[in-house]
Amino acid sequence: MFNKTLLIGNLTNDVEFADNGDDKKRAVLNLATNTFWYLEGERQQTTDFHRVVAFGPQAQRVKDLRKGQQVFVEGRSQTRRFEQDDETRFITEVIAERIESLGGNPAKGESIPPESNTWDS
Repeated sequence: MFNKTLLIGNLTNDVEFADNGDDKKRAVLNLATNTFWYLEGERQQTTDFHRVVAFGPQAQRVKDLRKGQQVFVEGRSQTRRFEQDDETRFITEVIAERIESLGGNPAKGESIPPESNTWDS
């Protein structure tokens, strides 16, 4: 079996952080990716939105990422089940193994220093 997800997209908001307890940090990145194709000679586009989750040291390394920046994410797809309002719900997330900043224009005009552009878990 093989489960590998590769994404290049833009952050749709700043990174969100949470503490899972037991000193485990968690970062959530929301990423938009575009797919292009041609139909009858006319260019078409669709946008997909992905929830990317990073844990522990990997979560700490993404603290300087900002809305609008382009990032590369390598990880694995995971679907989890949870209960909300007496209903069973499902969510699919990408669990990040590696995140790289590819640049772009952060919404707040800030940038990631060059020495921290690549993060490996």
